[in-house]
Amino acid sequence: MSLPRLMLVAVTLMATSTRALADAWITAEVPAAVPVSSPHDKDFGAGAMPSIGLYAGLLPYLAVGAKVRGGALSNGAPPGQGLMDPGLGGLGIAGVAARLHGRGPWLEVFGGGGITGDDPVPAVELGVGWALDAGAMTVGPSLRLLHVRGGERATDPGSASMLLVGVELTFGGRPKRAPAPPLVIALDADRVVDLDGTCPVAGGDGCPRPIEDRDHDGIKDADDACLDQPETVNGVEDNDGCPDEGLFVVENDRIVLDERVLFDLNRARVKRSGKKVIEAIAEAWRQHPEWDRMVVEGHADVRGPDDFNVRLSETRAHRTREALIESGVPAERVESIGYGATRPRDPGTSEEAFQHNRRVEFVIIRGPGRGGAPAAQPAEAAAAPPNEVAGAPSGGAK
Repeated sequence: MSLPRLMLVAVTLMATSTRALADAWITAEVPAAVPVSSPHDKDFGAGAMPSIGLYAGLLPYLAVGAKVRGGALSNGAPPGQGLMDPGLGGLGIAGVAARLHGRGPWLEVFGGGGITGDDPVPAVELGVGWALDAGAMTVGPSLRLLHVRGGERATDPGSASMLLVGVELTFGGRPKRAPAPPLVIALDADRVVDLDGTCPVAGGDGCPRPIEDRDHDGIKDADDACLDQPETVNGVEDNDGCPDEGLFVVENDRIVLDERVLFDLNRARVKRSGKKVIEAIAEAWRQHPEWDRMVVEGHADVRGPDDFNVRLSETRAHRTREALIESGVPAERVESIGYGATRPRDPGTSEEAFQHNRRVEFVIIRGPGRGGAPAAQPAEAAAAPPNEVAGAPSGGAK
């Protein structure tokens, strides 16, 4: 079949198909074509390879279609040495395409059969582009790489590749888009659309309801002695709903203590004043049955040998766990682990940063209560470390 007949049949089939496809659109592309493979880049010059395609959306971001492309490359420099000048390089292709598209960018793969001269050839094409709204159509740049596989005849110049740069226009239906979420108008953020609710500035079903926890501290107003001041969780009357001062503060389910609160320089035994803090944490444990487990983490700064930092942090975490158990926290509910200098809170290198990183943290793990099975103690905390850490480095406190 000749090139004009191939193009005519493909266009006729595409035009007929539009009557059966409700969600379909047509593309027209006018690209310049430049050969980029050898010897075609010398035998031919730049040309044009326009195309027309019919697409239908299958999914919000996927479309398939049929497309035809045809054109010619201009004649290149005379080959010399008595070789025949190939003249113009004509090509026609018809095939199918799959396109991924968003709200602008698209990526397409196209393949099919083509004719160059009187020879049938397979062809494949990869393209990218961008579609911009322009009223009743879209228009935007396109960039494609077209590869045509040559035949096995002695006179065949072999497979050829072309770069296509042009502009693509889209007419008719638009590609399916993912539906936008519905607009909900609720002035009071009660999740009730104001048009459906009888009270657009209240809550519940659109109408006012009594506020049960005005200061959002987790204590109901009926039991809250300070309605407008949130409770400070620190082991001191944590159920009265009032802020108070204690020996520690729980923030994001963690209690963070500077090393100096519990330990002396390069020592791992909890000092006497530090035991008061441990007793306060144990009292907070008794006041909060929703605390299911607690993990004691030991941390050091980057100064000193790594093995010493790990050993010191493990020993301190273990000794702190022992003190918690002595103060009444069940042994099966508390674990310990030492991280050395691997988890700094402050990335700085000043003395203040080092002090922030030398710490003990109590990680609170909430659960269904304390009626469940106890958590297994990690291997790091199974063996009791020595009373003190030998080989303490001479540089800075740990």
